[in-house]
Amino acid sequence: MKPIAAFKMLVIATIAMYLTGCSVLQIPNDLFRSIGNSLNAVSNVGQ
Repeated sequence: MKPIAAFKMLVIATIAMYLTGCSVLQIPNDLFRSIGNSLNAVSNVGQ
């Protein structure tokens, strides 16, 4: 995967977390789990 594509996915995941009401002050593990779930959703849509 190209770095730019990965960055775009990260931005999309971050926006998705804000839209779903996730707090930036949450435990890092929750944050990474949310990012992972968002990336999986984006990947599934892209296939």
